[in-house]
Amino acid sequence: MATDFDMVVIGGGAAGLTAAGISASLGAKTALVEEHKLGGDCTWTGCVPSKSLLKTAGVAHSIRTAGRYGLNTAEPQFDFSRIMDRVYKIQAAIYEEADAPPVYENLGIAVIKGKARFIDRERVEIVHSDGRKREITSRFFVIATGGRPTVPPIEGLAEAPYLTSETIFSLSRLPAKMVVIGAGPIGIEMAQAFRRLGSEIAVLDTEDHILRRDDLELSELLRQNLTAEGVRFLLGCAVKKIEHDGGTIRVTFQAGSSSTEETVEGDFLLLAAGRRPNTDGLNLEAAGVRTGRAGIVVDRHCRTSAKHIFACGDVTGLYQFTHMSEHMAKVAATTALLR
Repeated sequence: MATDFDMVVIGGGAAGLTAAGISASLGAKTALVEEHKLGGDCTWTGCVPSKSLLKTAGVAHSIRTAGRYGLNTAEPQFDFSRIMDRVYKIQAAIYEEADAPPVYENLGIAVIKGKARFIDRERVEIVHSDGRKREITSRFFVIATGGRPTVPPIEGLAEAPYLTSETIFSLSRLPAKMVVIGAGPIGIEMAQAFRRLGSEIAVLDTEDHILRRDDLELSELLRQNLTAEGVRFLLGCAVKKIEHDGGTIRVTFQAGSSSTEETVEGDFLLLAAGRRPNTDGLNLEAAGVRTGRAGIVVDRHCRTSAKHIFACGDVTGLYQFTHMSEHMAKVAATTALLR
């Protein structure tokens, strides 16, 4: 059967951009569908803004600890809005250079802005922001819709203001005190960055150590260093409830086997308690694509339960790193088109 495209890629983050670029370079008629802005987590809520902020925080730390190198120490003076302006400028420069639609349109890729859902195994419906709908067909599909922060079911959380990795980089003022729920990569990065910029930081986690997927000896060395810098760790504890009173957020937790509840306060709360795949609204059942607890189930070739549909990146729940998303995208696109 004749189709509109050889390859339709759903999702314009690191995995989707790579899959679309590989597909077009192999001569396939390719479409790239993205509901929001191309670039995904890496450009807008992950790698680029976090590393930009960490660099600034690292410079501030070097000024503060310059005595180690025989230099005069000083307390760094800064305007937080200028720091964030630098982050935004770096994001914009990377977007224009590597992520903007013209970059991919110049490769012959049809960039379509809208939300995609499967109608059946060969067709997807795209709903545009103005409500218009269109259907397109393809020989192959790559699902690369990424993930989003998990919001745990904590009493009082819905009524309290909180930040996630998707919103923390929109801050206009430096937190005086920030409570971080989650001691994974996102929580630890932001804890270090904001502590070095002067915020008081408390990190809570149910595990008894930070970065549970990493080497225990190394993660413990990092925890010791961060503790020496002033980060407060409350590990092996369960968050019971969250209360919001004016500008203060109060987090009640229970440590270990203790029956006594304690509280920690801050003017900002960051949720960094994991991520979940973006599969809502894709209507994967209509395409015969199976999902598991972590995300879309794939084999080692990134093929789903529907042999002509592939998935890569965070939507699979596997590695959740940009470089692995790009690698999976290369595997998916080349497997589909080169067999």
